[in-house]
Amino acid sequence: MFLKCLSNTWDEEQAKAVAKFGKDINEESAADLHSFQITSGCHWADLRRATENHGVVNQNIMQRIDEANPTRLAQIIGSVPWAYNNKKPAERLERLVDHFSQRNSGRTLEHRI
Repeated sequence: MFLKCLSNTWDEEQAKAVAKFGKDINEESAADLHSFQITSGCHWADLRRATENHGVVNQNIMQRIDEANPTRLAQIIGSVPWAYNNKKPAERLERLVDHFSQRNSGRTLEHRI
């Protein structure tokens, strides 16, 4: 769920940047307008494209986001054991990904970070 919130918030900020500066805004300029960085391959959509091992993919994405935001998201993400199938069966995690994909959860996160 946290990845979904991060991704939605980032998308909203990106839409504002494009609205303000046009669709040709470069990545570096847009980065200045974001509360945090979502690096390439670390968006909710990337998790959605995964066909298996959602727990491992989610864990890797969250670690990369944590590394890209050492001061902004320090100790918020941490190391959550998403990849432990004995605790979180793969089917259950896949259903959660599908469920949360139907919701937009961005705006509330912006004020919490």
